[in-house]
Amino acid sequence: MKIITITVTTGSHKGETFFVADNSSIIIGRGEEAGLCLTDDHRASRKHAIIGLQEGNAYVSDLSSTNGTFIGKNQVHGRVPLKEGDIVFIGRTYFKITIKEQ
Repeated sequence: MKIITITVTTGSHKGETFFVADNSSIIIGRGEEAGLCLTDDHRASRKHAIIGLQEGNAYVSDLSSTNGTFIGKNQVHGRVPLKEGDIVFIGRTYFKITIKEQ
């Protein structure tokens, strides 16, 4: 079984980590319904993006955000695979992705 570790590398949540187990996901945004809530990042939409793990495959999807979701400098369109070490950029916040076998 794989697990994604999402480490916040900028912003007020810097240093915090969030985990996604296989066949689950986390919504990222500034709305209260987000599992990873970026209340102080006004460039993030209320429901900005989702990071998930389905059948061992990590992915990120933009949820029709205003400012887009990026892996490095590449904008995310649809469901995009994530790999070990990817940097996801949402609003003004960066996240480092780690994918480990448990």
